[in-house]
Order: sequence, then C-alpha cells, then structure tokens
Amino acid sequence: MSEAILEAKGLAKLFHKGGQEIPVLRAVDMTIARGEDISIVGQSGSGKSTLLQLLGALDKPTEGELWLADQAGRMQNVFGLAPQKIDQIRNRRVGFIFQFHHLLPDHDALNNVCMPLSIAGVSPAEAHTRGRSLLEKVGLGHRIHHKPGELSGGEQQRVAIARALIHQPDLILADEPTGNLDPQTASSILGLLLELRTEVTGALVMVTHDHNLARTCSRRLQLVNGVLESWA
Repeated sequence: MSEAILEAKGLAKLFHKGGQEIPVLRAVDMTIARGEDISIVGQSGSGKSTLLQLLGALDKPTEGELWLADQAGRMQNVFGLAPQKIDQIRNRRVGFIFQFHHLLPDHDALNNVCMPLSIAGVSPAEAHTRGRSLLEKVGLGHRIHHKPGELSGGEQQRVAIARALIHQPDLILADEPTGNLDPQTASSILGLLLELRTEVTGALVMVTHDHNLARTCSRRLQLVNGVLESWA
C-alpha cells in the first residue's frame, strides 16, 4: 500500500435527542493511503455523512483520534491542533464535494472555483489561471462566466468538483456526489472525478447509496451498526 495520509482510530460519535444518547459511530478504525479510491455504503441514517464530516474535521468525535500526515510525512493528531490550524487543513488539504453543490449564487463558475485559493491568499491572477485550467478539464471552459442558476445540475456538480480540486488536496471527500443527478449524468460525473483524482494524487473517499457507483471504486466498505466492514 502507498503511504498512509490519514488514520482514524476508534472514532465514535454520540448525538443527544430527547434526553437520550444515540450512538451513530461506535469504533471506526480506518487507514487511507495516497492514491486510493474508497466507497462507503450503508443504510439511510447509518452515519455515512457523519463519518465523512469527522474525516474532514468538519465535526469532532465523541471519542477517538484522527491522524493526518504533514508535509514531511509525520503523523499529527488533527483534533489536538489549534482551531486555526484545523481550518487551514480543511481549506488547503481537503476537498469537499456534496450532493447539493453549495455554490455561491452571485458568483460565476470561475470565482466559485477560485474561492478556496482566495481564502488561502493566492493572488487573483494565479487563482484565475488555475481555475480556468480546471474548468477546461471538466468541460466547462465555455461556461466560466455563467452563474450557478444558468447551469444544469450536472454542470454545477462539475464546478463543485473543480472547486474541490483547485488546491490539489491530499484528501477528497464526496458525500453522495451524484445523488441529485440522473443515472447517465451521474456515471459521467463519477468517471470525471476518478480521472481527475489521479492527476492530483490525492485519495478519494465517496459516500453513496448507489451500489453500482460504489463498485467503481477499488476499495469498498459499508457501515453496519456504527462500524466499518469490507464489502464486495
């Protein structure tokens, strides 16, 4: 296996509702290597999205640790870092793709794609050069100045993919990335995502309810009773 870039150790997550504790994740152990593409399936409410949020440090676990390789390859405990450092990791080393694209409606495709670079302090000229190049790769070079409301669902998801990859992340987290698309468009989008993932050499972890799409990934897992298991 290639070098590990992320290790989850005993991740657990409890939610409180109506005075009761509801365990969603119980003890998740997971090692993600650079260049892997991984799918995670599970029943609705099984905790797939919760797990993805923990892996991307969007939320903190009730128990457990998340270790990420730094630029020198040394593992560091993400949740032991200062909040500002965690924010930097999310912005610069993790790319998020969601079922609902979360594009800024008043910004065109180019500026939506460039947003992570703008937050990181990259100059507008460099950001726009990189953004245009990625939009060309996802087949939207002719739509860079169109706003989300002027794009189809599939085109909006292509913009979201370009935005997630703009900073060449080590980890790409996709939560039902094709769940809002018709089957033909969904297949096209997933193929594009897998192709572009190899260019940035990052790992892809995709949550999906579609077993056919899940089978396109080389490593397949399922969440059962809050624990990850292999799935054929």
